Amino acid sequence: MMAVFSFVLAGLLGALHLTNADEVILMEPFDPLKVTGTWRVWKRNTHLIEQTSTVRCIEVEIEHDENSGDIFKMLVKWIDPNNGNLNISFYVVDDRSHPARFFFKADQHRIALSVLGTDYNNWAVAYGMLGLKESYFVAARKLPLDDAALTDVESIISKNQVSKDFTVVDHSSC
Repeated sequence: MMAVFSFVLAGLLGALHLTNADEVILMEPFDPLKVTGTWRVWKRNTHLIEQTSTVRCIEVEIEHDENSGDIFKMLVKWIDPNNGNLNISFYVVDDRSHPARFFFKADQHRIALSVLGTDYNNWAVAYGMLGLKESYFVAARKLPLDDAALTDVESIISKNQVSKDFTVVDHSSC
């Protein structure tokens, strides 16, 4: 459900080429309600939308209304050097067969986000798609991540055999 995870963030935060991902191993067990709140996209390995290749300060707010069932609202905000402050919001639905996977509410056959790992309080690793474009990304509640969190993040990335280089998102002067 993360930002960043995104992805959602993936749809918002990547480039025009595909990532050759070997695995998408969903986190088990996973509680989608624990990922609500604010996440900052720390690094990502592709850019799904051309305009976001130089963006800064990518932040994702995940909200859940207890009366909405499995529906979550995601608000993604970022700063584009050419266009200023931008944002987009959309709704995702968690997959009842596996709560670590989310579908776009408008098209529940398209996976928006898959959470690969999180400690809920500090970091999350996720994989997101928009159409055929995909991206792995790491989000954090607060930057920078401490050494223990970095070790956990690298473990999830390694487990999923992610071989692409990551681009660190600039969060200075946010």
